[in-house]
Amino acid sequence: MVADPRKRPLTFRDFLALPEDEDREREIIRGRLYVTAKPSWEHQWLLKKLSRVLDDHVLAAGEDHRQVLPDADLVMDDLGSYGLPDLISIFPD
Repeated sequence: MVADPRKRPLTFRDFLALPEDEDREREIIRGRLYVTAKPSWEHQWLLKKLSRVLDDHVLAAGEDHRQVLPDADLVMDDLGSYGLPDLISIFPD
């Protein structure tokens, strides 16, 4: 008996094969596809304010090597989970 490919966990490669959709955000988390509406303008405005506060904190702490990035794509684990976090802080080596 052949396994139904629709029941297998989705991967990042599956995500890349999805058609473009400008109206919705999509993420694959632990093999499942999640589809949500794009963030509202209020959400984006608040994110912009939070990003400024975090940037100021990073600079004041003398940690200018750290980056605070909005809307960065993120592959999160070996299962190919793919997320779109609102904000991410990166510590380069």
